[in-house]
Amino acid sequence: MGSGAGRRPPAGGRNFALPLHINYEDTDAGGVVYYANYLAYMERARNAWLRKLGFSLTGLERRHRVLFTVTEARLKYRAAGRLDDELEVTLEIMRLQHASIKFRQTVRRGGGLLVDGEIRLGLVNSDTFKPCRMPAELADAINRWSRSDRAGAPEHSANARSRDLPTSRCRLN
Repeated sequence: MGSGAGRRPPAGGRNFALPLHINYEDTDAGGVVYYANYLAYMERARNAWLRKLGFSLTGLERRHRVLFTVTEARLKYRAAGRLDDELEVTLEIMRLQHASIKFRQTVRRGGGLLVDGEIRLGLVNSDTFKPCRMPAELADAINRWSRSDRAGAPEHSANARSRDLPTSRCRLN
């Protein structure tokens, strides 16, 4: 088990933010961001966050035989993004479990909220596509990140729930 197993981090997860520029390819004929692209932007933020933690999707698959699958996605569209906008895509962990992670994600322009949503990722074995536990080193890194100093970090929601995980490896069978 990791050193933080069993302890619960403070309510509200730490946020990660990814800047994003809207290009012509992101928009429809009216210069408005196509609605499905927000899911891609949120995925980019999750992948950048994972790299910040020291992991890559290909490395996790090669080393631990684990893949992430989107099992649930709920978005609320509040305003339109437009060509040449500078956006910020954020994520915060709402719930961390043995074989899944639930994120709250937002897309903002300046201080204005364009889209917010909840995305749940399940972890599966890359050979069998059956659910599997999160690799110990990833669970430890997420727990350390969620407890780290929040000085300079963006605001976080007071109702988010995350918890330390006992750490165990993804099983091949």
